[in-house]
Amino acid sequence: MKTILATLAALSLASSAYAGCTSSFGTTRCYDYNTGNSYRTTTDSFGNSRTQGFNAQTGSSWSQRTSGATGRTTGYDADGNYWSCDRRGNCY
Repeated sequence: MKTILATLAALSLASSAYAGCTSSFGTTRCYDYNTGNSYRTTTDSFGNSRTQGFNAQTGSSWSQRTSGATGRTTGYDADGNYWSCDRRGNCY
């Protein structure tokens, strides 16, 4: 779970030489050329977001949701394990 959050944070900071992103109508799609990971994030008008990731090389996938109201982020890692973190970074 921490790896996913760190990966998403790194992806958001990556230069266009390493990741390519397109955005349209509240949806952002990115491809990380270093890892082969692709991401799709959708955000609604309440600030809730959902990110789905996939790696075609390994076949792994993962997902996470973040509540705009509470900041709580929950998701499933590539092994199907559920995780949850509050806005302070306390993960369970």
